[in-house]
Amino acid sequence: HESPRRASDATTPGLIDEVTPAAPAQTTGVVTEPDQTPMAEDDESADGYAAVAQAPPTVAVVPIDAVIEPGVDQNTTKTQRPAAARGVRTRKAPTKPVPVAALTLAGGPSWSAARLFSIYGVGGYDEQEKRATSALLSTVMAVKEFGRALISRLGGPAGTIETYQEVSFKLGERTVIPDGVIRVSRAGKLWTALLETKTGTNALKPEQLETYLEIARLRGFDAVVTLSNEISLLGGEHPAGLDRRKLKKVALQHISWSEVLHEAQMQLSHRGVEDRLQAWLLSELIRYLEHPKSGAAGFEDMGAGWVPIREAIRAGTLRPSDRKINEIIQSWDKLVRHTGMRLTSQLGVLVQPVVSRALANDATARINASIAGLVADGTLQAVIRIQQAIGPIDIIADLRTSHVRIGLNIDAPREGGASRRVNWLLRQLKDAPDALSIEVFSSRKDQTTCELLKDLRETNLPLLPDASADIRSFRLSQTFPLGPKRNGVKGAFIPSVNAGVDAFYGQVVQALRPWTKPAAKLPAEVSEGAAETIEALDEEANHPE
Repeated sequence: HESPRRASDATTPGLIDEVTPAAPAQTTGVVTEPDQTPMAEDDESADGYAAVAQAPPTVAVVPIDAVIEPGVDQNTTKTQRPAAARGVRTRKAPTKPVPVAALTLAGGPSWSAARLFSIYGVGGYDEQEKRATSALLSTVMAVKEFGRALISRLGGPAGTIETYQEVSFKLGERTVIPDGVIRVSRAGKLWTALLETKTGTNALKPEQLETYLEIARLRGFDAVVTLSNEISLLGGEHPAGLDRRKLKKVALQHISWSEVLHEAQMQLSHRGVEDRLQAWLLSELIRYLEHPKSGAAGFEDMGAGWVPIREAIRAGTLRPSDRKINEIIQSWDKLVRHTGMRLTSQLGVLVQPVVSRALANDATARINASIAGLVADGTLQAVIRIQQAIGPIDIIADLRTSHVRIGLNIDAPREGGASRRVNWLLRQLKDAPDALSIEVFSSRKDQTTCELLKDLRETNLPLLPDASADIRSFRLSQTFPLGPKRNGVKGAFIPSVNAGVDAFYGQVVQALRPWTKPAAKLPAEVSEGAAETIEALDEEANHPE
């Protein structure tokens, strides 16, 4: 979908000038901090932009270079640096999450709460895109903690954030209107990024992004940011696949609506927001983005090639040259990334895919390795690392058997006999499901055993290959049913993988703690001597001569 405001596609390199509207637009409110410098015309600006506010239905001009930098006198243009603070520098206490108060005065369950960002009346893609962009940019400017976290993901600095929507530029004879502009002021420097958003199934257009990169290059802006429902592949590949040679002077960053939503959830529930009103504002953004009509969808579809590839695997006819196999591999990579983002927002700790160093920066080699595994044994494989968990979790989706197997490897204690080492693990699995598979690995390859947890509730003997075996590690795994459908909620592939990962982590992994070597013990005679000395001193203190 391409909105009418971008109908012209002919690119004519040249100087960029602002487009001045025929009449001023209706003013809309802007959230600013009490000590924030107001907008005004900057004498140092070479282009002399004029500050004109805009209403959503009208294409208007918003000042880009008309921001007065903090500490800059408009008349002298000399930086007035504040006096250095004296005293002891202290570390700021971490922000605690502020709960959003629930509404309690409603007259009945049918009463619908008033919403800051309403989904009522959302029409076509163009209006959907404008509403989602406006809701996000206003929240980024109003909620300081969320704004700084999001800007940091885009490569920007921490500072005063100002956002603008639908700014007009001239590129030769053509008018170009990005969806937004983000500006951050810090220490007398200005970081500027152009924003292009897409909602729903709309895809980013390379020719459109190249135009924005040209504007940013000629203007001296720092970045072009794209925001859509497309999730970047592992390794940071941009969904639009632009030539890297065009990114020498301007950075091209991509973020998905899923990342924005999970970042907001992470900030609200785990990192915290100081102000209760700002916490409510952030919760309203989350509620809006979670609604299907917002156009900010998560990862919900494995692609049109899913069913043909799945059927070819079952029939044994899949070959590496199949045209649709690349699409499935990329969809699997996106699902793994989405799983990491989802768990990060739910757990409050970083969850990331794990890729070998040889494949981390080589997308082609990584895709070829995944294709080889899919063709050879019909499986899609991935590994994720959850911060503070006992170890990485591996995910194996077997399309031949329609099952997904989630597993984890654990190092055994380095002290004690075989029975003691097995008991150390079983004590931590008292609440784990009976279907959990436990495999024991010893220093000798022929001393390997595997049993279900339900058979080990009373005794550990089935897991002991030999009383003298040197047990080195354990493997825990569980099999879950795999949905065959490409999308949807019931019977779909993506929800079944997510459910398996959640169940395995919640019922097994989160209760496990790694073995730690006990503290060194003093010899018995030393401990006894110290006790006798203390006892004698106490006796002397209680009965002085």
